[in-house]
Amino acid sequence: MTLDADVKSFLDQMVAMNMPPPYKMPIEASRGMPAEQRALMDMPREEVGRRLERTVPGPAGPIPVRIYWPAAAERGNPIGVLVMFHGGGFALGDLDTFEGTVRYYCNHAEVVVVDVDYRLAPENKFPAAVEDCFAALCWVSDNAAELGVDADRLAVSGGSAGATLTIVCCLLAKERGGPEIALQVPVLPSLTFEQDPPYPSRAELDDDYYGLSRETIQWFADMYLGKPGDALDVRASPILAPDYTGLPPALVITGGYCPFRDEGRHYADRLREDGVDVEYTCYEGASHAAMAIPAMVGAAHKCVEQVTEFLQKRL
Repeated sequence: MTLDADVKSFLDQMVAMNMPPPYKMPIEASRGMPAEQRALMDMPREEVGRRLERTVPGPAGPIPVRIYWPAAAERGNPIGVLVMFHGGGFALGDLDTFEGTVRYYCNHAEVVVVDVDYRLAPENKFPAAVEDCFAALCWVSDNAAELGVDADRLAVSGGSAGATLTIVCCLLAKERGGPEIALQVPVLPSLTFEQDPPYPSRAELDDDYYGLSRETIQWFADMYLGKPGDALDVRASPILAPDYTGLPPALVITGGYCPFRDEGRHYADRLREDGVDVEYTCYEGASHAAMAIPAMVGAAHKCVEQVTEFLQKRL
């Protein structure tokens, strides 16, 4: 297994820029990348049929969401809906982080997309993000008619921390008796905050060069988790769930140079063992951070296209 050439070029550029890892910077600096710079790394921001910013009720107050409708929504028939949770280690990111990708899904999968601006750590510790995401998911299901969507065609997806939140929302929907989720698409999921998790890729890729060293992962954990024992809560570490029977059909995506590679594959394997319809793809030459820049990395662009095709076929 070797790094893709464009992935290596990106990682080498990061080294040349002498950019410190997140755990060596104030969190304000990590959050400070200009929106224009982020947009250059994402899919182009295509025009959509309609875009609306609003809030939905949450457990600790209103949750900002951004809703995108494709031109296909103007035809009058209910269409599928995708609820999205951005990545960023539960401490970074917002509704602008992957707006180009969100718009691409909206237009090319012809689905309404609801992007959720959940509360971030460390200001809001676990399980704030979980409860915000689940509340937004429930709101979408309950208000399907208002949104012009079919509540039976509800998918949930996210990358990195957003992938973890995707899986946790599926577990909560099962535990709490709804809403019904038709598909789950976790991309590069982190599945455990356990100390010394039993996944070789965690140790193999413990290097700041790849973007997520052990120190960086621990920094995000310290930002997110608040109490002793939180790391063993299934809502934080969904790989600890004893049973995945009845979870929605899944497309699980990992990267060969992502430290979460092995736990993502383990999740897909366990879904399959528990009778869940699952597709699994590993982009062998891609690192974690590189999979978030489809404008620069071929594997990341292919990943966006793969998710789009999965939604087209299955939603």
